Amino acid sequence: MIAPITARLCRWFSNISPDEIARQYRASSEEADRLSVASLIVYGTISFLIPLEIAMACALVDMSGEKMQARLTKGVIPAQMPWRYIGSILATLVAQLAYVLAAHFVYHSDSVLAHPFAAILLFTTTLRISTVRCIHLPYGLSELALTLAVVLFEINSHWPSGAGPFAIGAAIFFLTAALNFTTKEVLANHQLHAEVARESAAAKAADQAKSRFLAQMSHELRTPLNAILGLGHVELKQASNADSIERLRLITDAAAGLSVILDDILDMSAIDAGQLAIHPALCSPGAEIASVAALYQPLYAAQGLSLKLHLATNLPSHAVIDAQRLRQCLLNLLSNALKYTAEGGVSVFVKRTADGKLAITVTDTGPGICPKDAENLFQPFHRGTSDMPGRGLGLAISRSLAQSMGGDLQLLPTREGAQFLLSLQLHKPADLPAFDTPPPASDHSQLAGLRALVVDDIGTNRLVAKAHLQLLGIITEEAASGEDALEKIKENPPDLVLLDMNMPGMDGIATVKQIRTLPSRAARLPVVAMTADATEAHRQRYLAAGLDDYMAKPLTPEMVSSVLMRCLVASGRI
Repeated sequence: MIAPITARLCRWFSNISPDEIARQYRASSEEADRLSVASLIVYGTISFLIPLEIAMACALVDMSGEKMQARLTKGVIPAQMPWRYIGSILATLVAQLAYVLAAHFVYHSDSVLAHPFAAILLFTTTLRISTVRCIHLPYGLSELALTLAVVLFEINSHWPSGAGPFAIGAAIFFLTAALNFTTKEVLANHQLHAEVARESAAAKAADQAKSRFLAQMSHELRTPLNAILGLGHVELKQASNADSIERLRLITDAAAGLSVILDDILDMSAIDAGQLAIHPALCSPGAEIASVAALYQPLYAAQGLSLKLHLATNLPSHAVIDAQRLRQCLLNLLSNALKYTAEGGVSVFVKRTADGKLAITVTDTGPGICPKDAENLFQPFHRGTSDMPGRGLGLAISRSLAQSMGGDLQLLPTREGAQFLLSLQLHKPADLPAFDTPPPASDHSQLAGLRALVVDDIGTNRLVAKAHLQLLGIITEEAASGEDALEKIKENPPDLVLLDMNMPGMDGIATVKQIRTLPSRAARLPVVAMTADATEAHRQRYLAAGLDDYMAKPLTPEMVSSVLMRCLVASGRI
């Protein structure tokens, strides 16, 4: 008997949206504490107008019904839990009945405040129904219907015997008008909540689609960028001609700048929130700034402009700072200055301030910035003039980065052109955590003679990784798939595996799981993810899957050597 009824109820409730009920639960939960306090105040006041035991009984039933309704509503799916859903409606009606009966008892008390207080109680409950309980209509309409039924019963039971037809008609008219108004309010607010929910869901879906698109484009671009940057670094280390070294350095610096842009694309949400990941490491601030200036020297010269760099003598030779983010900020400033300067040039002054900050002043001889543009200068997507190319993100990103690094980016007043002050906090090397400290260069000699297996389905990526490893004296082998890698490991286990995570067939996670099932020494091989999946979420996921370390493409010599040293030392291989 119960099973057929349950099946029928499931069919009836199949069109009820669990998301709508979840929104109703969240809205009710948000007001639960305030409602409890208000209920205690209301019933405490009622106790002065009606017998205490009646007020306490109504309060107990009301608050118990509310708690039961919240418990039954949480996570309910009507099509799968029909009886629980019906129970949540009944609990709502029980709580509402207790509240309306309290108003009934107040109305019939002898106090001069009885009638207005009862009217206030009815007004507050209809207001709550039309605002909070209207998200899921069955809750709101059932409470409204119950309230109306009690009011009609009250009119029918206690209508004055001497009242004529006019009084009865007027009462029915005003009651109908009140019911019509309240019902329309409930339906209108329900529609408003539903529309807001639809727009929110559409915005969320669009944002997720955008994020997936940007992540996919970033992933696809990292493969050719890996070849440009990786092979450029390799050729740079082997070049002996001064002109060739300079050209290769410019190529690798430009590719590194593109890599930063890709990282920013993946961090768009963090950019919007003004929160970007900062990774301080030991570096030479002067050398990093000089390399950025050298990158832009040919571009300025091609337009007949000068680019002058002045490094103060009080700059530390080494400090702990995020060199990549430092370069990114300065690249943005120099790029903007180049776009807006027609003649003259740009001067860059770098010094360390008394409070230990790196201060970089970039001054150009352009037309300057009008007050109207200055007000919105650091807002995302704001550009100085519509005919200038660019994303309008550079200054906004740079200020967010500077503030995240203990400094700021400011527009300074000047008589000619525009002047920006970029400040970043410098830290002493001792402030750097031990695991971030680069290993001594001499330690890299311990890598020579080791054997590494490079696993990637794209030949270009294998070539780049192989070139990096050979610079360290590591003997390399290649595998184009996870299956091929397993066969090579079984035949002759290497000392290390560099594993791409997005291969057709057996992907990186499946491959490392199979490696861990191999017998003896092969199962404990250090396996490093070598992937274009460059987000922190990907890194955490791969490390949790059993990989020993992680490298995001494009690869650089510093990244490869430091990661391999860290991984091999931790595994006891060296």
